[in-house]
Amino acid sequence: MRRIFALPIVLTSAVVLAACASESNEKAADPHPESIATSGARADEDNLGFTLPEEEEMIVDVRPDTYPAALTLVTWGSSACPTVPTSVSWAGPSTIVLAITSDYGDQACTADMVPWASVVELPPRKEGGEITEVRVEGKDVKFLVNGAEVNGDGDENGADEDGDKGDDGDGDDGDEEADENGDDKDD
Repeated sequence: MRRIFALPIVLTSAVVLAACASESNEKAADPHPESIATSGARADEDNLGFTLPEEEEMIVDVRPDTYPAALTLVTWGSSACPTVPTSVSWAGPSTIVLAITSDYGDQACTADMVPWASVVELPPRKEGGEITEVRVEGKDVKFLVNGAEVNGDGDENGADEDGDKGDDGDGDDGDEEADENGDDKDD
């Protein structure tokens, strides 16, 4: 008779352990209750797919070609109370707008300064086109598209209208024609 009662307990324990194991493999959402992030963690270049800025600046990496389209917001601050996204929307066909918070009320926060990455699903766009601006709390922030820098016109790698990088340090603006040796004709 004892064996019959033990069997349901063993099966229930196995189901609970299996559920816990599958949850521990998933990325955790941001720790703030108002965060809209699907996942959040201390930012590391190995898991980001792009290089962190040298200075402690906010950066956004937009992945419009993933399904669903998403972005990664990297903020700097307390590891215990990171700044996290609370809303995301489109302001026109090419501008993404984010709201953030770092208010944890009476919770004790550490005084360290670490990068935190929050992944957010983008809402569907009504119109296509290049992403030309990302605004966080009303301010323009540096952004990448698929890990590549953008110059603000939606062009990856900072190329201007002519396809070059503009000022290449030779005192001109990069618009001069080159001779057969690749030198600017007016130099």
